[in-house]
Amino acid sequence: MSADQKTALGSVDPSIGTVLLPLLNRSAVRIQGIALLPLNFTQARSKVNSKIKLEIFLNTFGVPEFAELVGKYLSENRVFLQHPKYPEAGFPYKNPHIISKRFDTVTTENTLTGGIPVISNSPALGSCAVPTGPTELLEFFNNIYKSAILDEVCGNWRLKTQLLR
Repeated sequence: MSADQKTALGSVDPSIGTVLLPLLNRSAVRIQGIALLPLNFTQARSKVNSKIKLEIFLNTFGVPEFAELVGKYLSENRVFLQHPKYPEAGFPYKNPHIISKRFDTVTTENTLTGGIPVISNSPALGSCAVPTGPTELLEFFNNIYKSAILDEVCGNWRLKTQLLR
């Protein structure tokens, strides 16, 4: 492709690029981009409509010793890491924005969940009752490290508000 035939392939929010660039320049992280076609994508449909909306995921890899520093830097710049989707397989999973001992032994897999164990409909997490007695309080603290990965929900495209953190 010559210089005068450039086509826009997509864009990333400039604020994300501004935050990630210093980390990439210092080789503190490596970014893996994943683009997913919509479930209803077909070759025939792509010929009719030349514009197709893709989901883009940026999986971040780095040295485990710098995970906390990178996490702090990203948090200060209002960028928060989520669980990876289809990451490269075989890496120890460490997300500085998720506090759970449950993920200490997880190794990434090239799957939608990234090899992260999924808990669905866990009864222990369903109720938010306040413990009243000493036995209930002890049970509450015994379960403090339990967590769940919620199923992904597609939001309504008409919602334009920013997520509150």
